[in-house]
Amino acid sequence: MIKAAPCLIFSLLILNSLNGQFSEVSTQNQARVSFEKVYLQTDRDFYFLGDTIWFKAYLLNGQSLSLVSDIQNLYLELIDSQGKIRQEQVLLCEFGQASGNLMITDTSVTGPFVIRAYTDYQKNFGEEMFFHKTIRISETKNSFEIESERSAANSDWAEIDVSFFPEGGFLLAGTQNLVSFKAVDKKGRGVSIQGMILDSHRSAVVAFKTDYKGMGRLSFDPDEDGSYEVIIDGYPDFTHRFDDIRTETMKLVLLEQNSEELTLKILSNSGKRSRKPVYVACFSRDSLLFSKEITRRGTMKLSVETDVMLGGINRFILLNEELIPVSERLVFLDNLNVNKLDIKTSHKEFSTRSLVQLEILDDQDLLDSAFSSLSVAVVNENSMIAGGDHQHMASYLFLDSELNGYIESPAEYFVDDEHITSKEKLNLLMLTHGWSNYLNNLYEVNPDDSKYQKTAGITIEGNAERIVGQNPIVDGAITIGLFKDSANIILEGQTDSIGWFSIDSLFFFDTVTIFAQVLNERGKQRSEVYVDKAIKKELSVSSNILNAAQNISDIPLQQYRHKYYSDVDYREYHPDDGSILLEEVEIKGRKVEKDDGHFRIYLEADHVLEVTPSDYRHTDVLQFLKGSGVPGLTVYRGTVKLRGITSMLGDPTPLFVLDGIPISGDPLSIIQSIPMITIDKVEVLKGGSAVIYGSRGNNGVIAIYTKKGETPVTLDYELVGAITKNVVGFSSNREFYSPKYTPENIESLEPDHRTTLYWDPEISTENGKATLSFYTADELGYFRIIVEGLTDNGQICFGSAGFMVDSYHK
Repeated sequence: MIKAAPCLIFSLLILNSLNGQFSEVSTQNQARVSFEKVYLQTDRDFYFLGDTIWFKAYLLNGQSLSLVSDIQNLYLELIDSQGKIRQEQVLLCEFGQASGNLMITDTSVTGPFVIRAYTDYQKNFGEEMFFHKTIRISETKNSFEIESERSAANSDWAEIDVSFFPEGGFLLAGTQNLVSFKAVDKKGRGVSIQGMILDSHRSAVVAFKTDYKGMGRLSFDPDEDGSYEVIIDGYPDFTHRFDDIRTETMKLVLLEQNSEELTLKILSNSGKRSRKPVYVACFSRDSLLFSKEITRRGTMKLSVETDVMLGGINRFILLNEELIPVSERLVFLDNLNVNKLDIKTSHKEFSTRSLVQLEILDDQDLLDSAFSSLSVAVVNENSMIAGGDHQHMASYLFLDSELNGYIESPAEYFVDDEHITSKEKLNLLMLTHGWSNYLNNLYEVNPDDSKYQKTAGITIEGNAERIVGQNPIVDGAITIGLFKDSANIILEGQTDSIGWFSIDSLFFFDTVTIFAQVLNERGKQRSEVYVDKAIKKELSVSSNILNAAQNISDIPLQQYRHKYYSDVDYREYHPDDGSILLEEVEIKGRKVEKDDGHFRIYLEADHVLEVTPSDYRHTDVLQFLKGSGVPGLTVYRGTVKLRGITSMLGDPTPLFVLDGIPISGDPLSIIQSIPMITIDKVEVLKGGSAVIYGSRGNNGVIAIYTKKGETPVTLDYELVGAITKNVVGFSSNREFYSPKYTPENIESLEPDHRTTLYWDPEISTENGKATLSFYTADELGYFRIIVEGLTDNGQICFGSAGFMVDSYHK
């Protein structure tokens, strides 16, 4: 179908290319705006609750398909079948690459899930520009549960939908028309059919049948006033009629295509003679590759050499004398310049717990100076969608991200089958799928005035209001401290005219604790401070994406059995897993501990007061201090004094420090608002110990530290003029664990039922070669090796291989 929205842009571009010297085919690039594509490789397609999803992300220039040369935030989300985001991460994508993992910890939802990945800049072009991949997550089930569910799910698969696509966009009366079709079931998967087209007299016009994944072709010459009906064997309720048969117009068709050139023809049934020319333009990846003026006499054909086209999808558009698009034809050029990796294993068959040595070789045509950056996954074949590679980098960049609609097993289109070639498959795909809407969206984006700019770093923002009246604190002094383990950052700034503050370009990983404090124009803490979520997206998920997710295959029965028995083995070996044995714990007072998770600028305190559950009875920390027994510490009628230490200014109040930050303004009000249950310890410094704080420590120092732990404690409590909050930054990556078996541990009784035997997102070739090794596990079966990546000059890399584990270790 021809889209009307970009007609003006097409016209302007073509007029420009036809201005004088460009009357012949022009290869001048007319790219308008840069755009990006994201691709994500996961270790497999099927997972169980408790598994880890390992992935490698690539961020590429959408036109050159080379890695971007900057640093950006990359957002990743795990979305369930109802469109709810179950997990989300932000990755630091450095020079086009990032790797990480998602632990499947939510045990409440199973089924199809969508992994979505995108950058801030991609939001300008709509969700169609985002990366999407469907996976399936399940719980462990026995054979009876599996068969019962599948019987119910398969009961209504008999319903089909068949769509017909005339070449060029419509049927042209009085000439032979090529018509492609696609038949799918309720899940969108291709269905084999055969049928016939009947004319208005119920006479057979042409018979047809599918060639590949529900797709096929037929050809017939419709009459101007004819009406044609489709019947399909075995589906008596299916109806389709060809009624839109056009006259006095023209359309574009493909006559022939080979490795060196292709021939296009303009079919016309117009009886009117016109001397005005028509035009054919070719676009690919938002670039006008060339345009050609064609006179209306004789056979209107156009031969195009393939070296002026780009590898992948090329969009040919026919425009009339008024430069209005009237027809289009998609053509796939398979000169993709892919670095086809050769993968070799030390053997073809292995026993359990044995060493596998792997060698990866670049294509022989790769330049000696080039190298490849690769990610490698070795997985049980039952954890992948059956029938070969479901999706790889080339299939996503050249098919999924370019075409509308669901494509079943896109990677298979690049492989010759016994009865159909890759070229024939791709031609069927071009005839049955429309161009993605992202191209039209590109014409609506001004790169200098985009709503969303490229972003790198975490932004912390919020606002400050007066306690009374909730009016904004204007030009208030804001201090923000970030604390993680022993590291800290202290930042200062001001609120704006509406009390808003923002600090951007922060780079930190995992969870940190922030302390934000605002002083009003008089230097007082008479305010309330609010900090927003550091990462704000809240993007909806289109129904088309969720519907397409339902098409993913079911997990094979063999994989369910593998998971079921591996869980049984694990529970037998770890019978106490999940239980907690409590031992006697003795709490003693002590000096400052090293690496206790708190930030402090002094080495030792004079007194360390641990807060125990019995201390929660105190209404606030002042009452706790009153009964602490610290020599010289007096708490009386809302005042605090350390005996023997007196300020020359007459104010005896010591300096209060909260999580490493000195409290200004009214410290007693602030510390009294802190719940006792959130306090870990209080430390008292007197005399020489407090010297490090300068004159502020003349009256001594009382340092209060809130709780921390391996699992961050929620500290989102508000103080007068300040707030303490946990915020999440960039997700950090952890190393994939792959055991090594030696004579000392190879007979270990601990079970090893890894589905993913090996994962490494950071493999590089040197002199065209990379070597690695890993060990098999305790499971027999066929294991697949999938390697993907890019060369340093932007060439896509792909290779796959496999091996058998067919015997047990002896």
